[in-house]
Amino acid sequence: MKKAKLSKFRDLRKKRGINLETIARELNVSKAYVSMVETGKRSLDYQMAINMAKYFNSTPDELFLDDMSK
Repeated sequence: MKKAKLSKFRDLRKKRGINLETIARELNVSKAYVSMVETGKRSLDYQMAINMAKYFNSTPDELFLDDMSK
């Protein structure tokens, strides 16, 4: 996946009160990795996009694609 600022992901994570450490542990990645993905400093691969979406009971499209109606 191309690098992108994943503000929907970050917003949902914060809204649910989940910190970087918790989600990193659940996804078996480092806290730094999650932070870099959220800010667009690190690319997100397809499998990790699926894993992150599953964590939030969502789909990758809902979680990561920009709202096309704007």
